[in-house]
Amino acid sequence: MSNLWKDIKDNVKQWGTAAIEKAEEVSKMAVEKTGDFTKISKIKLDIRQIQKDIDSVFEDLGRYVYLHLKEKGTASFKTNNEFLDSVKKIDDYKSKIKDFEKEIENIKKEVESAKPVKKEASKTKTKTNVKKTVKKTTGAKKATKTTATK
Repeated sequence: MSNLWKDIKDNVKQWGTAAIEKAEEVSKMAVEKTGDFTKISKIKLDIRQIQKDIDSVFEDLGRYVYLHLKEKGTASFKTNNEFLDSVKKIDDYKSKIKDFEKEIENIKKEVESAKPVKKEASKTKTKTNVKKTVKKTTGAKKATKTTATK
């Protein structure tokens, strides 16, 4: 009877150890995902700042075009360097936003493809446990193997 309790106690210890290891894996993954979420949030803030910069350039550009039309009667801006510089700034900002959006997508792909953190190879090997059971009718002990994997 004491062997039965010892076996139960040993099995509970093994299950507890396996549960703790699994909890460690889950917590490590949660920490990684939190870090990724933080990266994405920072990038989105950067994108928002660039969008504000674009709005500012558009405002300046609109003011510039309005003044040239009203005061100078200019309708063509194809050769005006200040006008072309503003257009180039907007295009550059939009290019930066696309790069940031690609970076966000890459981070999301990494998170989706992330697998649980693996322990060292020596710790993940399959253990074979020998469990002794008592045969009630003959009183003989029979050894059976059960495998437990982490």
